[in-house]
Amino acid sequence: MAFTEAERAAIFADVEEGGKDEAELKEAIQLIEDELDKGDPSSIQDAFELALSAHPAVILLWLKYLHWLDDSLRIPSQSVEVYERAALVNPMSSEIMQLALIAYERAGESPDRIEDMWEAAKNSIAEPDWGASLFTTYIFLLKRRVVQSGSEDFSIVGEAFEDGCTFLSHSHQFNFPARDIVRDILTTGGSTQPKVAIEAISYERHFGRDMIRCRNMLYQLVNSVTENAFLLFDYFIQFEREEGTLEDLEKALAEFLNEESATEVAVNAMR
Repeated sequence: MAFTEAERAAIFADVEEGGKDEAELKEAIQLIEDELDKGDPSSIQDAFELALSAHPAVILLWLKYLHWLDDSLRIPSQSVEVYERAALVNPMSSEIMQLALIAYERAGESPDRIEDMWEAAKNSIAEPDWGASLFTTYIFLLKRRVVQSGSEDFSIVGEAFEDGCTFLSHSHQFNFPARDIVRDILTTGGSTQPKVAIEAISYERHFGRDMIRCRNMLYQLVNSVTENAFLLFDYFIQFEREEGTLEDLEKALAEFLNEESATEVAVNAMR
């Protein structure tokens, strides 16, 4: 739990070298590490609180404290109180917001309290990657809530998904990773496991909602993915069942049969 060299470098990156702030921050971190070594929970909390009262803008200090609360102290009610303060002090930290959503759910906070945190979390999104991560966290949170309630009405999950699609594709012009992954597979000449490509295309399918682009990428991959290619074909067929027309489905099936025949010929030729 001690501070790593990378964490120290990040903490002191914006602190004037040799100045008063640097000396005080080093002293605060040393106190935290000393108390962590001793292992008394009350003293560890006091050390973190003292450091944060003097240096509230150091996000990594908050994250270190929050991880200790979650992983070591494990008292959800205390974690929630600190998360609430952390979110107020660092409203633009998507990482803190994401952890706060999970902590609120773990502590059994009311849906209204979680929704308030979610609205704050959405306002923290400045980068599309963090936006995708936050929406994914929230969507799965809603799904768990519906399952635990015993309901079969997943409409709130679908609505959150649509909200995420709109937010990421329009507000942040999300640069979907599927395109880079597919391009890499095509340029390396195949021999790549399809699971990575399927996951990436699924990501674009749900957050980008560009079905034509997804379909084109699947056709490109058909002749390039050679390992466990049946996984790609299964996904392709299911994709057309859900997103395409009957003609699209028949075309995908024909592509599968053609590729299967070509593979069989190649196998027979090697016998």
